[in-house]
Amino acid sequence: MKPARPQIRSGPIGSRGFAGAGRAAAAALTLILLAGCEQNTFQQPPPAKVDVALPVRHAITRFLDATGNTAPIKSVDLVARVQGFLESINYQDGTFQKEGTTLFTIEPETFRLNLEHARAA
Repeated sequence: MKPARPQIRSGPIGSRGFAGAGRAAAAALTLILLAGCEQNTFQQPPPAKVDVALPVRHAITRFLDATGNTAPIKSVDLVARVQGFLESINYQDGTFQKEGTTLFTIEPETFRLNLEHARAA
């Protein structure tokens, strides 16, 4: 049989006793700190303030505000064949006109003078 070997411990003698005391001190300190804390309880927030109003009846006009470009389906270019000053305009923009309707009246004095001059020559 072999003789029993003595156990060799590393570190200072009695280090196991200090470790147990440290753990006990840490546990005691933790209990003291937890006892000093208040219990965290949930407190419901107060209800939100809400303004209440009665509905009001009004007559409203429905409308649409839109932007865009418009283009006519049909258009006419008015080109003068003779020179002269306008005496009257016999139509309104956007109205329908029948074929052969007089749209403008030109002052006849210029044409009358030209006619008399041509007859005299």
